[in-house]
Amino acid sequence: MPATPLLWDNAEGKTVEDDNAIAAQYNEVWPVVVGAQVESHRTRYRNAPYRNTSAPHVLSRKYIAGGHYQSPDNNPPYIGGLSTYRNVMLTKAATEYKPRWFAMFYYRLDPLWHSPCYPGTNHKVSSIQSGNKGYDGRFLYTVWTGNDAPCGTGTRLSRYSAAFGCGETGKLPVHPGNPRLDWIHWEERIANDEALGAWEIYVDNFRAGYFRNNCPMWFKPGIKSYSVGGYYRWCTDIKDTSTYRGDSNHFRYFDDIYIDTTLSRVMLANNSKYSKATIVEPQIPSS
Repeated sequence: MPATPLLWDNAEGKTVEDDNAIAAQYNEVWPVVVGAQVESHRTRYRNAPYRNTSAPHVLSRKYIAGGHYQSPDNNPPYIGGLSTYRNVMLTKAATEYKPRWFAMFYYRLDPLWHSPCYPGTNHKVSSIQSGNKGYDGRFLYTVWTGNDAPCGTGTRLSRYSAAFGCGETGKLPVHPGNPRLDWIHWEERIANDEALGAWEIYVDNFRAGYFRNNCPMWFKPGIKSYSVGGYYRWCTDIKDTSTYRGDSNHFRYFDDIYIDTTLSRVMLANNSKYSKATIVEPQIPSS
């Protein structure tokens, strides 16, 4: 078993504003946008601060940023062309099915993200899937729910939920983090080889969710890739597709992305009791 994780990307040393640089690290990068007016929305390595958004910590000089750009009046159409505008997403795949996945990354929304949110905005944070691309094959995802979360700035209280194809147990408590206001540290622990499967979500080392699936297996043949970020739909009326559009300020930011197909890891924390730590950082082993 190799000591190094499947992916460790802190953006440092990478070429900024270059599509090839980030494509070399991931199996798929969204959005795929064309035209000079939307080129800035492509997900790329950026020098911090980008769009007046600071880095998550003092050792970070670069991070990843991409935006949801969308022409008005549902053009291109909401159905189809998802990769073109609707997703800001990075996917890392394994060469074969892996039953266990661990992921951790810093996450931030642009301070100018549209506020307030409307119902049905469908803000996805991550996903796992049976293919090697985002939402490829069978997939499950995490999504931020609530009309004012995370788009509002008047509250830090947000909820998370996850979609499981055939049922779920467990509820996610309110967590005081809000990526609209500052960076959050997102962590997922996924075990597909336990009796019923387990999925844990931590935000800033706070246990924000725990699920057990009611199916014997989540996937057939199983999890093959993990995606950071995801889909977003901004609309004033969920029943009227003509209102589905994006916003030039809908940018997402990521840093220190750690993805592995085992739950084994080395962590550094600011408290001798791990559950009480408010800062936890992965240490990258080499042997």
